[in-house]
Amino acid sequence: MKYRALVNMGVADMWPVYIPLIVGLAPGLVYWLAITARRSGK
Repeated sequence: MKYRALVNMGVADMWPVYIPLIVGLAPGLVYWLAITARRSGK
């Protein structure tokens, strides 16, 4: 039970950190790829 509680606390502490990073970096990568694609296309 103690181990499960520690795992649950660890996941609860880590998700709020990774979600903003994924949500923030994903659009940035897509935008960067779109710019590079346009530059290479021209």
